[in-house]
Amino acid sequence: MRWFFLGFLLISSGAVAALDFYLARTEYEPIWMDAGWFRTRMLVYLVVFGFIPAIGAGGGAMVLQGARPMRLFTQKKSRRFAKYAIGSFAGLISVICIIILISAADGRAPDALVAAASGTFAGVFVPLVFCAKERPGQCIGCGYDLRGSRRSGNCPECGRPCGPDYPVAASAGG
Repeated sequence: MRWFFLGFLLISSGAVAALDFYLARTEYEPIWMDAGWFRTRMLVYLVVFGFIPAIGAGGGAMVLQGARPMRLFTQKKSRRFAKYAIGSFAGLISVICIIILISAADGRAPDALVAAASGTFAGVFVPLVFCAKERPGQCIGCGYDLRGSRRSGNCPECGRPCGPDYPVAASAGG
């Protein structure tokens, strides 16, 4: 989950900060050069548009994982890049939602609330659409169908330890 969170945090805070930096530079030419103004503004953007949506996205992904287990989040060390990529894409979706919703809300809702809602939406929507669901009777690591194999404790395809919850194969010739 930490790679998902990291990918989300880097993309969401970086994209919004870059967009604001560009807009501030074009609109307020003499102000943006002040280092104190720049540091303060970037800190606010890191918290409001980075950490708050990332916490919402991580919480949404954890709730989704509890309700509908996905293979991507159950694997321990493998697929770090896939987790990072899914988190980065969710961060990008969150930034798009933030831009649309903040312009639509136009001061009627706090920016932090809009950012948290868009982060939670992206943290649930992207894994729900792009991650494979964990299926009973399949290996968590490779997806091998374990229903036809005997219970040896390990997957015959990848060697990963398998739990006793997959169905036993019917004995042939019986």
